[in-house]
Amino acid sequence: GLFTCECYFDAILLYLSGYDTRGTIAEDLLRLLLNLQDAQTGHIPRHTVDLVDDPNKLAVKGWSSQSVFVDGRQVNPWTWYEAEEHAQPFLWQIAALVCRLRGGDADWMRDVVYEGLKKYLEHWLLRWDRMGDGLCVVASAQHGLSDNSFPRAGTWRSYYAQIPDFNALLYTECKCAAKIANALGKAEDSAWFERQAEIKKVRVNELLWDDEASCYFPRDIRTGKLIKVDAINHYMTLYAGVVPPERADRMVREHLFDPRKFYTRYPFSSYAQDEKTYTQTHVNDTILLDDYVMLPKGHCNWRGGVWEHPHYMIKLALKSF
Repeated sequence: GLFTCECYFDAILLYLSGYDTRGTIAEDLLRLLLNLQDAQTGHIPRHTVDLVDDPNKLAVKGWSSQSVFVDGRQVNPWTWYEAEEHAQPFLWQIAALVCRLRGGDADWMRDVVYEGLKKYLEHWLLRWDRMGDGLCVVASAQHGLSDNSFPRAGTWRSYYAQIPDFNALLYTECKCAAKIANALGKAEDSAWFERQAEIKKVRVNELLWDDEASCYFPRDIRTGKLIKVDAINHYMTLYAGVVPPERADRMVREHLFDPRKFYTRYPFSSYAQDEKTYTQTHVNDTILLDDYVMLPKGHCNWRGGVWEHPHYMIKLALKSF
């Protein structure tokens, strides 16, 4: 599968290592993803469906023997659910990186790339804002870049969590889109993207901030209440640039640099250490979404492990302190 957050970091690494100083591979990647796009809706599957011919492969990998069948072939249920999830918000940031590597030139996007990325972002902003309040939901914790962090965003097909980091990253996507649209002479598009960015910034700060806890939390659209799970992903808002300075200072000093929370031996842990489900060892949940959902032993742990995605973003944000 192509996970767009990792594609973004790959593009940066390929540039820094000298393998792709013009962003050629990154451009090819965008075109590959757009080949998977639904032309009508703009949807790009976060994970391509993996068809399994041999049912024993599921058992070998630790998945349930029960599964979904498509055209008489057994489908790994994870990737089936994840194909319903829209590609994560890094595609415009990849495009902006390519433009930067080419001295500000955006003409390479004039064919299908610009319109495809526009539809991709519109799909996020118009179809995943399920409450009409300017904040998008994610389908699951996995969709929200934190595999088994189910308490913060649910398991597959949950569709109830407005998470701060994702909406902040969509703010960044809109800012990149506005800049590129302006460079291409698309003033109306640029203005619309800027408006959408401002809406995201305002609503993240209005609806997802907990002043007593001095951090951002996801919001459950079913209840309107914040889901008070202290996860490192929420501090990616610092990277996106949506956090007012006084709030940013509190987040850093009261959470990131607190040895009881995120300042572990190898900072920063994916969960605060005082979270009740914090663990350095992967464990399965006792309550499953359905018969298919059972994470195999050794699956990615986002309840205590240290991950490069938020670590990189937070490190960049900390340069301003």
